[in-house]
Amino acid sequence: MKEYNDKEKICWQSIYYYFNKCSKDGSIRKAWIGLSLLNKRKLEMSNVQLDGSHTPSRMGGEKLGYQARKKAKTTNSIFLCDNQGQMLEMGCPKSGLHHDLYHIEGSLKEILSPLIEAEIDHKGFFLNADE
Repeated sequence: MKEYNDKEKICWQSIYYYFNKCSKDGSIRKAWIGLSLLNKRKLEMSNVQLDGSHTPSRMGGEKLGYQARKKAKTTNSIFLCDNQGQMLEMGCPKSGLHHDLYHIEGSLKEILSPLIEAEIDHKGFFLNADE
């Protein structure tokens, strides 16, 4: 792999290309699960936080919907963190037209799948779901 010095510039298209490639082939997911396996003892799972975020998307995109309170087209994502605020997982983005709990059962299955693969016990933990 080529090393870069301070004078060389890395264009955003290269970063996007490799991020997109690794996302599609599952490399990022495998790395995340591997890191989770190695560091799961550092997580504080007595209380986990579930929250959603509506993000305005001015340039458009695949998962958009009008969010009246933001007066914009937004994308909604749900995040799961441990009690220390460490990100555990994120659900796939959904149209901002919907509230955080839209199709929550499917979203939770999706969010918990990598935790199960990383052998992080999720049964019986206290879930604080902010709506």
